[in-house]
Amino acid sequence: MLLRGVNRQIIEINETDDIYFEKAVLYVRPEYADGQTAELQESAHDFLKNLDLSGDAGLPWESGSGIKMAKSTDA
Repeated sequence: MLLRGVNRQIIEINETDDIYFEKAVLYVRPEYADGQTAELQESAHDFLKNLDLSGDAGLPWESGSGIKMAKSTDA
């Protein structure tokens, strides 16, 4: 087993107001990790509101958008 120590700041949104998704986790770019918390949170909410998963251009994870599907191993 490989264990790496990585210290990354994340924004976790527990109330997505979406019927399908209960939680979103966004990793903050290292160069913005020291930013204002309120500004990061507002940007995260704006990002999620504008995220289009409708699939109009095909499946989002197939279109090169960087969205990847994975199953959680959490119990």
